[in-house]
Amino acid sequence: FVWTILGLLFIVLVYVIFYTYNVFQNEKSVLEFLKKYGFLLLVDFGILILNIWAFIYLTRTNLTVKVSGRSVYYKKRPFKRKYRKIKYNKIENVELATSGSLPKGTHKVKIKGKNGVLLKLSGNRHIFIGSQHRESLLKAIKKMLSDRSK
Repeated sequence: FVWTILGLLFIVLVYVIFYTYNVFQNEKSVLEFLKKYGFLLLVDFGILILNIWAFIYLTRTNLTVKVSGRSVYYKKRPFKRKYRKIKYNKIENVELATSGSLPKGTHKVKIKGKNGVLLKLSGNRHIFIGSQHRESLLKAIKKMLSDRSK
């Protein structure tokens, strides 16, 4: 998804640059060009800045997962600013999983890859949290769950 958007933004950027260059080639002086096409140049510059901003914003996507106290917190930047919270008493079971073998209706939270941890929650709900370090995430969640039973 991100690469599709970045590809489209790149195409728009190339079009804007070539269009501006071709228009400028037909004018005799810079002052004439600015009088005639100043607003267009301003719009082109705005589109260029927007493309640069979108590229930086979209390539900084990451998933942060915290296991602390009695909850699991996760957020997917830059789309979510606040952490989502899963309380320990809602978690019935946790296990390693791949995104291809999930129960129907599972909420997936991942960036890339197919490996992660599947949280089985009360009310027959499931959350799949993708992670490159799924064993350590599983260990931390199991430790939190075992601490609650003490």
